Amino acid sequence: SSSHPPLLAQIQPLLQRTATKVQPFEEKDAGAANVVKLAGNFLIASAIESMSEAFALVEQQGLNREAVHTLFSETIFDC
Repeated sequence: SSSHPPLLAQIQPLLQRTATKVQPFEEKDAGAANVVKLAGNFLIASAIESMSEAFALVEQQGLNREAVHTLFSETIFDC
């Protein structure tokens, strides 16, 4: 969230119940949190698109999409 100490202190209890982590950003730049949120959304969308392409390739080659998903989930993406 963008840092505005009085407001952040007021909403902190709600944020702690609904967020994994609260990370204040530059007090001088109220838009910093928005930029970080957009960057995170871009990463999520890119990951979804990449997985879609990878599984389309797997299916095109006649492989079992679910078996490949299980392999990836239990090995290189087991995090």
